[in-house]
Amino acid sequence: MKPTKKPKLSHKLASVVMAGLASTTFISSEVFAGNATLNFSKSTEAMEKASSRIPNLITTTAFVAGLAMAIAGVFKIKAHVDNPAQAPLKDGLIRLAIGGALLAFPMLTNVMMGSIGGDQNTQTHLAVTKVGAITY
Repeated sequence: MKPTKKPKLSHKLASVVMAGLASTTFISSEVFAGNATLNFSKSTEAMEKASSRIPNLITTTAFVAGLAMAIAGVFKIKAHVDNPAQAPLKDGLIRLAIGGALLAFPMLTNVMMGSIGGDQNTQTHLAVTKVGAITY
């Protein structure tokens, strides 16, 4: 039986931080305000307001990951220059290409939103069909 590798502490900490960021994106302070008159429609409005930040979170994450991949690509190319037999050039080039694609992702989302019908200078998003009020 093959022994399993233990996850590194840095990987555990990174997963906890990302889970915390994701949970604060979805949770609004209005939901936990303790207001007794909070009904279903106000709760769904609060969840819609909180989830409207998800595209910004995705583009920010793509930008940071692209920057990290581009830096890693530069270091891999430097390692290839120092020792070509041990570090292949393709590793650095692949990281640079992925970094460039991730760095371009936020701009591409703005262009796509503009071509769909939203204005690039304002924060308009696709229209969401709202469900009427539910009464009991």
